[in-house]
Amino acid sequence: MKIPQLGSAAASVVVALALCFSTPARAEGIGVSRKVGLGVAAGVAPGFSAKAWVSPRNALDLGLGVGLGDFACNPRFNPCGERMSFNLDYLVHPGRGLDAGWLAWHVGFGARVWFYQYGQTVETMRFAARVPIGIDLMWFDFLETFAEIAPSLGFSPTLAFVEGSVGARIYLF
Repeated sequence: MKIPQLGSAAASVVVALALCFSTPARAEGIGVSRKVGLGVAAGVAPGFSAKAWVSPRNALDLGLGVGLGDFACNPRFNPCGERMSFNLDYLVHPGRGLDAGWLAWHVGFGARVWFYQYGQTVETMRFAARVPIGIDLMWFDFLETFAEIAPSLGFSPTLAFVEGSVGARIYLF
């Protein structure tokens, strides 16, 4: 009985696996073919997050935060109770181009506005200019996780403070 030779087939499998695991993972779809991501964020303003890429290196980041009782409240700038916030940031991802990898960092500029006691009427609004700085991890071609801090300049009552958030977005289109 003749025994089949598996030497060259086994060697081919080993070489293929070595190439697969030695090549860095790529998430080329995010920001290139998949330009809009929707997700959630936790931090100073927990809520919903969206990111729309305007080029392979630049994106608009939007956030809608909701008050969750005593979570993430600060008596000087983010008081407890009914509150909602909205932020819009323009982000630049230096070093990221058409050959997008799985890890990127970003820096940008933007603004956040807070609304307090927004049930019937808006009683108080506060504004802040922001400079978000963070990292983005692209998992597969559709999932992004992020972490960022945003040194901010408030216009009333607190002058300077730092915001932070972590979250995830799914890119469907």
